[in-house]
Amino acid sequence: MPLQRILLYEFVTGGGCWSMRHPGPPHGTLLAEGKAMLQAVAHDLLATGTVELHLLADARLTAFWPDGARLHEVRGSGDERRQLQTLAA
Repeated sequence: MPLQRILLYEFVTGGGCWSMRHPGPPHGTLLAEGKAMLQAVAHDLLATGTVELHLLADARLTAFWPDGARLHEVRGSGDERRQLQTLAA
């Protein structure tokens, strides 16, 4: 049985802050909460052994993504939109 391909996107860790009015790197409690949510869901999905997990990753953040996920680095707001459209297709 082939793996189910899943795109897991969390705004703060996935490059969404590039599209904000003042696109500084994510920080503070929103970043901590975004990381926690992403890691919890990603861990559960990867534990099934039945998924190919894809994540958007803000290139400005230090690595924290779970092993086994396929990362797609985001380096700007246009890049975020393009990758979301491509991966969600």
